Amino acid sequence: MKKILPLFSLALIVNSGCTLFAPVDRSKFSDLEGHVFSLTTNGPVNNAEITIKEPSINEKSDVDGTFNIRGVPVKWLTVEIKAPNYETITRTIKIEPYGVKYLDFYLTNKEKSKNIKPNQIIFERNGDIWTTDEYGQNQENLTDKVRNQSFDPSAMNGMVFRSPNWLENKTKIAYVALDNSDTPFSKNGVWLMNSSGKMMQRVTYTDSSANDLSVSTDTKNYIYSMVNPDNANNIGLYKFDTIKNKTTTLSGNFLVRDFSPKCSPKANNLVFSSEVNLIDNTNMYIAPSSSSRMQIFSMTTDGFTRKQLTSIGDNFDPRWSPDGEKIAFISNRTGSYEVWVMNKNGTGQRKLTSTNASRANNPVFSADGQRIIFNSNYKQKYSSMKASELWVFDLDNYSMRMITNDATKADW
Repeated sequence: MKKILPLFSLALIVNSGCTLFAPVDRSKFSDLEGHVFSLTTNGPVNNAEITIKEPSINEKSDVDGTFNIRGVPVKWLTVEIKAPNYETITRTIKIEPYGVKYLDFYLTNKEKSKNIKPNQIIFERNGDIWTTDEYGQNQENLTDKVRNQSFDPSAMNGMVFRSPNWLENKTKIAYVALDNSDTPFSKNGVWLMNSSGKMMQRVTYTDSSANDLSVSTDTKNYIYSMVNPDNANNIGLYKFDTIKNKTTTLSGNFLVRDFSPKCSPKANNLVFSSEVNLIDNTNMYIAPSSSSRMQIFSMTTDGFTRKQLTSIGDNFDPRWSPDGEKIAFISNRTGSYEVWVMNKNGTGQRKLTSTNASRANNPVFSADGQRIIFNSNYKQKYSSMKASELWVFDLDNYSMRMITNDATKADW
């Protein structure tokens, strides 16, 4: 009697050779696919070579610029993309388990690349601060330089660098450092470095895990979200005043969960998101719970005049327009996580993107107010816990383009 192989032990039987292929462990090996485009022609680049290093895997794009690479190890990898007459680019990429990582790459023609004058973007990737242009090229890890400046670089291997902010016409970068150390030599706190990743200077120490840094335009106030060192369930907003050399809480002493502060470019105000919601027709707020919705608020940088601006669905990551008149934010009120915009007083709320994404965050206006960069898992085919691909949305023609991969907390 012929023995029938059970499905779980079956590999694929190919032609008469009866070659068996073991099932792929999707927790250890996944797939990478996407497109290669030309910035000079706005069309696909065929025959571009996509090379994954360590292990060495090669694939070429087809006539539509499409590529598909199967069985890629689930880890951080280096990918190189090259094509005749185009500048070669190199990327650091995280391959995700149980699905397909989707990426778009944009190449510039060697002869025309010097005519492109892109805006510089800083972002967080895997605990480091990176810089890139708005086409995802010329990427550089700045905090590697910070480590190399240390007297003991190995002692900084466990450090995490967060929430980069451009300052002083992009000559300096403010950021949060966390080294998980309880020693008197802990490097926790808010820091400054110049735009080349050198000349570090601590602004203030933080005695707990901080994130979501924002700096006022006069660089007087550094405002961030931080876990209360005495109560881990309490996450509030804190302000360090460089003139008074003093840190104060802006969220009060009651139970709160406040995130993502952003200082207004034109006034003594800020916006932020919170799970502490206003009770209808009162001045009372509900303490956060497992069923709390995230909403957007405004208040002064002294912590007064707290005002709720949104109420439908979850709304978070508010960011001011350059003139201080508009606020971009993320909302899921239509069922997916999209970029929205509203007036500074909360009126005129309208949806900008239509991605049907299940994750999105951190929308940031360009200096001219005509574009917005944001994170989204749009087009991804794996179960992402957070949005990590960086996209740009053009307010003039409602077009979108992927800038780069695994780039969170971006600023430009």
